[in-house]
Amino acid sequence: MALWQATFIFEKREYDDEFYALDKQIEQATLQSTGYLGMESFRSADGKRLINNYYWSEREGMDASINDAHHLQAKQKSAQWIAGYQVIIAQIESTHNHLLEHPLQSFSHR
Repeated sequence: MALWQATFIFEKREYDDEFYALDKQIEQATLQSTGYLGMESFRSADGKRLINNYYWSEREGMDASINDAHHLQAKQKSAQWIAGYQVIIAQIESTHNHLLEHPLQSFSHR
């Protein structure tokens, strides 16, 4: 089984009500996407840079989330809310876990 990761690294600007509404719709679509396993988020000490890792067991589910209409709408307006970003799409070859709560914990090789 292939595992997939989408990493979104970004520096935020001010968010407004439109951002929060779109973000909620994107989250709902992602949670319902095929093979979605979970996500984790990290924030820099100053709170400006965020790293979100999303995980799927199905490439199709990841692609559906990336191409969701609300996500595409947010991308068009991203300059309002995001100062800069980097996206990384990766196929995960293996995982290793020892007693750590994580979206891929059940996929770790023992």
